[in-house]
Amino acid sequence: MANASKPCKECGGEVKLTTLGSFRGEEGPVAVIVNGMPALVCGNNHKRFVSNEFVANLKDFVANPEAVAPQPPATRRGFFRRRYHCSECDAELPWEPARKAERGLDASFKNAAPFRVVVQVAVHKCAGCGREQVQSNDEVARSALKAVALAFQAEALRTDR
Repeated sequence: MANASKPCKECGGEVKLTTLGSFRGEEGPVAVIVNGMPALVCGNNHKRFVSNEFVANLKDFVANPEAVAPQPPATRRGFFRRRYHCSECDAELPWEPARKAERGLDASFKNAAPFRVVVQVAVHKCAGCGREQVQSNDEVARSALKAVALAFQAEALRTDR
């Protein structure tokens, strides 16, 4: 890693490439848990991403609706008051989710060791046919992006900028 030789931006200390433990962020119907992510950490526990490209790739990775949404999306109706209907039988879905579904994703980016990202998403069960589905793939992706940003804040991860 070329970045491992740069001193810490906050204290000037030596940084080492290490693997972080588990950290999480939550936004709306989505929680994102990051496990074993590589990062640069100094002796004073200041943390930064392996590279600026790395953080951009990770954000794009969790914001991909096809990758993070574990169920088919419901159909959205209503302009002022949104309602979601089952994509199978068209019955209106309950507003409260039935459970959280979990999707584990293996993240592997250039110049970094692979790690695991777990996305937990609220799924709604149709009372008519029993099909489980997310309200919106796009909403899941937007919430996942915000959740991972909150996880970075909670872990005090910084970029080189």
